[in-house]
Amino acid sequence: RDKKSQKKQVLLLSTSSKATTSEVPRRMRNQREPQLISKPDVILEYNKYMGGVDTSDMMLYTYLDERKTLKYWKKVTFNIMNRMLLNSYILYAEHKKSNNQKVMNRLKYIETIISEIGSEWIRTKINSPT
Repeated sequence: RDKKSQKKQVLLLSTSSKATTSEVPRRMRNQREPQLISKPDVILEYNKYMGGVDTSDMMLYTYLDERKTLKYWKKVTFNIMNRMLLNSYILYAEHKKSNNQKVMNRLKYIETIISEIGSEWIRTKINSPT
């Protein structure tokens, strides 16, 4: 592309796409009819599958409690835990829907999980010998 319309250069490395291009329609601002432009196949493949990742991230950060911390391992740990909660909610909702049962909303689901984990921890603390 020419430098005027290009915002950033993008470099992609792929083992699944060849260095071929495809013609895709693109609407230009001052023209009614879309023009065919050449676009690398690796970009088309990337855009094809990127939507699922965006949806997952959007769902993940809906109830995310991002703590300002200097400890990077804590951020990674909480991110993993949040992803596990999201994945378990998706499985829970799929199971309930397949059995025609009512699905609780995600916030209520997370509150229930946290409550259960907390009560289990308290029971083990009370019953453990000191």
